[in-house]
Amino acid sequence: MRLKGIPLLIAVIVLAGCGERFDLASTQLRIVSVTFSTTVDNQGFLVEPRERFRPSDQRIYTMVSLDGVRETVEVIGRWTHVDSHQEIALTTIEAVPLREFARFDLTSPRPWPEGIYLFEVEAVQREERVTGSALYRVGE
Repeated sequence: MRLKGIPLLIAVIVLAGCGERFDLASTQLRIVSVTFSTTVDNQGFLVEPRERFRPSDQRIYTMVSLDGVRETVEVIGRWTHVDSHQEIALTTIEAVPLREFARFDLTSPRPWPEGIYLFEVEAVQREERVTGSALYRVGE
C-alpha cells in the first residue's frame, strides 16, 4: 500500500515549524493620524501642525498618515463647516506603499467663515475600508 500524501504532510509540518510568525493585524490598513497646517516643507510634509487657523489663511493643508498600505489606496477627504452644515470640499487622492500618506491642499480666495470645521477621511484598499475624522477651528 502506497501513501501518497504522507511526504507532503511531513513537508508542511517541517516548514510550519521553521517559519516566522506573522502578525496579520499589523498589515491591516489603518489611519494613524490627521494633521493640519498652513505650510509644508520641500518634501511635502507639514510644518508646525496646528488646530486653529485665521480666516485670512488662504491655504490649509491636511495630512493623513496611513499604516498597512500594501498597494495603492484611495483616500477621500470631506470638509464641512460644522456651524452652517455646509460641505466645503470633497477630494480624492491616492497613497502608495512607499509614501504612506495623503496630503490635501484646501484653498479659498476669500476669508474662511469662522467656526469649527470637520474633516472626515475614508481610505479604501481593495475590500478594506477605514474611516476617521478630526476637527479644527477658524477664528477665536
